[in-house]
Amino acid sequence: MNRTKNRKAILRAVAGMACCVIGQTFAATPADVKLTFIELSDLHANLVSHKDPVQKTDGTTTVAMRGGMARMKTLIQGVKQSNPNTIVMNIGDTFHGGVEAFYTLGNAVADPLNALGIDVGVAGNWDYYFTPAITRLRYGRITAVEQDRIEKSIPAFAEFFPIKRPNFPNLGANVKDITDIVMPSDFFAPTHMLTYKGVKVGFIGFTSDIVEQMHPLLAEGMDFAYGIEEHKNLIIQHARDLRKQGADIVVLMSELGIHKDIALSKALAAMRANGTLEAGLLDMVFSAHTHELTRTMVTTAEDGSTLYAPVVESGADSNIGRLDVTMKYKDSTTTRQRLRVTTEQNWTVANKQWQILAVDESVAEDPTLKTLINTARKSFLKPTDGSAFKTLHALPFLFQTLKEPIDTVIGHIDAGSIAHQNDMMSGVVNRKNSGDSTFNDAFTHMLLDVSNSPTNNIPHAKVALSPGFRMGATLPEAGFLMENNAIATGNITLEDAYRFFPMYYGAATAQITGADLKRRVEDSLMHTYSSDAFNHGGGWATGFAGIKQTLNLGNGDPHAMYVPGSTPDTFNTDQLSRVLALHYESGEEVQDNEVLTVIGCSRLPIDYKGTICGQPGYTNVQRVIEQVDGTLTVGEINTTVIAIGPRPATMIDVFVNNLKAGYKLKTSGVAVQDLSNFPMFPETPYMQPLEGTGGYIQTAPSEDPCGYFKWKCLPGQPL
Repeated sequence: MNRTKNRKAILRAVAGMACCVIGQTFAATPADVKLTFIELSDLHANLVSHKDPVQKTDGTTTVAMRGGMARMKTLIQGVKQSNPNTIVMNIGDTFHGGVEAFYTLGNAVADPLNALGIDVGVAGNWDYYFTPAITRLRYGRITAVEQDRIEKSIPAFAEFFPIKRPNFPNLGANVKDITDIVMPSDFFAPTHMLTYKGVKVGFIGFTSDIVEQMHPLLAEGMDFAYGIEEHKNLIIQHARDLRKQGADIVVLMSELGIHKDIALSKALAAMRANGTLEAGLLDMVFSAHTHELTRTMVTTAEDGSTLYAPVVESGADSNIGRLDVTMKYKDSTTTRQRLRVTTEQNWTVANKQWQILAVDESVAEDPTLKTLINTARKSFLKPTDGSAFKTLHALPFLFQTLKEPIDTVIGHIDAGSIAHQNDMMSGVVNRKNSGDSTFNDAFTHMLLDVSNSPTNNIPHAKVALSPGFRMGATLPEAGFLMENNAIATGNITLEDAYRFFPMYYGAATAQITGADLKRRVEDSLMHTYSSDAFNHGGGWATGFAGIKQTLNLGNGDPHAMYVPGSTPDTFNTDQLSRVLALHYESGEEVQDNEVLTVIGCSRLPIDYKGTICGQPGYTNVQRVIEQVDGTLTVGEINTTVIAIGPRPATMIDVFVNNLKAGYKLKTSGVAVQDLSNFPMFPETPYMQPLEGTGGYIQTAPSEDPCGYFKWKCLPGQPL
């Protein structure tokens, strides 16, 4: 009897279990998840559309209207509507670059920027320009309660001046700030994680590594990673950490520049090849700083080797980059902690597609953004109510005021007055060339003419120089046919001028020997074309007028010696490599033992003796002083705020005042001859060769000797 009952009970239990198994619904394999990454790079405070050089599909170059945050917003919204799993990244120089930013310490950019819907960002080298104090107020960690979104004030001003902050996290795994009280080891957070439909996206951020090369005091109290080894190790460290936290895809957002990013990816691939690094730590590198436009992903190095992770760059504010990534379900991981059971899905990258979206005139302007932009620009434009324009002042020690609306026409480019090497864009003044840019050629010739004018009491210079910045306006001459079939007027506005000089640069004269001048040219070329990407400096080659350069870029770097205890970009270039000869424009060769006078720029009002345009090796450096009547002289001047009377002449004042007086910009055509005929833009798609020129690699120093205290490495005494 009992056996019968037990048998029946067992049969019922088995039947119940079978029923449950048969009735159970097993979960299907999750569908693929599509992620879309939007890259905004190097906005440079460009609020509105502007003229920009555009390379057409047939290889020719024209001028087109590009950019503008209101159009960016429309493009971003369109992408988000097509895919809700869209991540918007802002990488590179943002709060600096134009007249609106200069006179508001970057605040004019904040409201339009914060309305773009950015998820995560990285600061660029020019975002440090407004002094370390303002950099910390804008980006520094405050408290968790305040959520890093408050406005901090500057008590030194007569009225409190709020510094507006970005409403999205900014990363910087390669910089530390000892003044950050809350988290001394992290000025910016090194990494960030976002989740979309169960897919975890890990971000590593690299800010610029050249801030102290711009000027040591801009980086005071901050310690930046230096060289390829430190940055490579940071990628490995943080990528492993993100993977441990469950990241399914890890991307690097880097403001180092595409040349350094390619070098890093190549170095990681070499480690993988020799078995010292596991596969799959890093999936993608989004690059900025160099303004290069990659229409396809860079997946291989010039030697044919495969990079560890593809590298892309969206080419500054005229375009946005779009990367679509298909994530495929791999498996699930179940973890048990006491009574809690957690199951997480694991995903893998199945496919990646990259494209460039032009921010052009076919894109409508978002009305909300346009309103914010109009508000930000209102005080800079001619008042519509007939009232007088209100003068604007820069930081007290910058000696710069804005007395006219920025749409004021200050000069004109006549048809046929502009020439350019390689005929890149005959009839256009701009800076988009790594070597002999049209603007640097035209402006340095203006400096020579200013120096030699009988109305000015300054030393007559034989050579003028200007830094090789990546920023600037594009100025087509009168009659130039633009992309939209508009005919250029040739007008130059005050806003254009501030695009070329969105910072304080004073004018200065100095002397240098012919031998040292050749070394300065050599040093500039090394920092522009080195095969060691981490030798690259902040801009393109220095522009010179008064001399013609005979070069062989294929010779590579000189066997230079790094100077211990100096700023990291200082080399003792006793030998020449790329520089074969310098000749004056009159034809005579520059002799090594002659002493010649130059005119150029002094950086911040606290620049150093022996330095012109950031280059050492000069003597008898003197500030150019602007007198009340507008004439120029040289001498010392009190560095307190000057409302009336003599003041240091700024480069923008020299540029604007001469154009207003009727000066006509001109160029001398080809001032640089490269005997190696190394292909350059627009023969190649990149303005600066991605892996440099020449076979010899001058190894950059592996350690930064300055650390937190940049004053230890200041070159000399204040000027």
